[in-house]
Amino acid sequence: MRNLVPLACFSAVICAALGCAGGADAGAPQGNEGNERPPAQSSATTNDAGSPPSSSGPAVDAGTDALAPSANASPGFAAHRAGPDLPTPRMYLGAACAPDGRVFAIGGQSAAQNGGRSSSTAVEIYEPSKNVWTTGTSIPTAQAMTTAAVGYDGRIYAFGGSGDGNYAYDPKTNAWRKLSSPKNVALTAYAMVPMGHSLALVGGPNMNTLLTYDIDQDAFVEGPAYPPDPTFAGRTVHRSTPAAGLLPDGSLWMIGGFDTLVPDLAATTDTFVLAPNATSWKPGPSLPTALARASAVIDKQGRLVTFGGQSNGYVGHVESCVADVLRFDGTSWMPAATILDPRVGGAACVDPKGNAYFIGGEAVAPNGTDTALVGTVEIFSP
Repeated sequence: MRNLVPLACFSAVICAALGCAGGADAGAPQGNEGNERPPAQSSATTNDAGSPPSSSGPAVDAGTDALAPSANASPGFAAHRAGPDLPTPRMYLGAACAPDGRVFAIGGQSAAQNGGRSSSTAVEIYEPSKNVWTTGTSIPTAQAMTTAAVGYDGRIYAFGGSGDGNYAYDPKTNAWRKLSSPKNVALTAYAMVPMGHSLALVGGPNMNTLLTYDIDQDAFVEGPAYPPDPTFAGRTVHRSTPAAGLLPDGSLWMIGGFDTLVPDLAATTDTFVLAPNATSWKPGPSLPTALARASAVIDKQGRLVTFGGQSNGYVGHVESCVADVLRFDGTSWMPAATILDPRVGGAACVDPKGNAYFIGGEAVAPNGTDTALVGTVEIFSP
């Protein structure tokens, strides 16, 4: 496999990025007490690379009641409200919360003229201070299954999934730059998480190992192999569209996803954890419900939180959308809020103030059999 750094280099790379201590437990992650490292965010990191310039393009009026508080109780958040809808409804988009507080919605699948879905180059930016969406600089290549994250350098990284090409957006130049791609590897249906000077690409239907993208070297690093499948002897876990997150203790989590080894691609309750310095994944606490096509963030308190997703199989089923926002409290998963508009394939990120945004996706139509793209935005405040 060309353009990949061998597995032997992975531990050195990941620990140089995270500042790992030697001899860390390779099992399940420990608690965060006494950990002074700030919470890692699944889509945003604080840096001193400067703030992106104001975007160009028309503003989209949010409406007078866009920030009305939600009526439903939210034990995990101080407030939960509907934000202004995304101007271009999309699913499988990428979301990135920039250091200046703006929220980027990138690529994904939008509605096609023939009634189907088409890959999108759209970039739309939410301005919290004005409560409006504006049009940003389009990504050069349409991307059908986009993942996005803010790197340590302040750039926004958008990887194409089933699109052609990976890109970095530089806020200083307001321009996209094409990045390298791994050879002989199809990057699709995975989750992406910032991890020091790297980006972790977690899961994917065709992946046997973790991949990380080294931002400084513009190269992909081959990491630890995924664990043996708990059901199929001799097979490695293959999870399509899992969620993922990096906890403040440095443990990397793969959450749910479709099991690609079964005929209907059943959603799973599995979680797997890669501890700092570890060379193998370990099983984590099971989810209370099967979950795939969900998004995850690390909240302001350093807890892992999931948004949306579906609980049944992908093939031959009308998606069963998950309404609970799930939070990992250190030992088990607990409901933290109820989503106003349950949907799958949305994207989430956390801004520097700790506000979590859950954006777009696909929802089941009122007839219970058809699906529709939505531009719904929900904001969860700490």
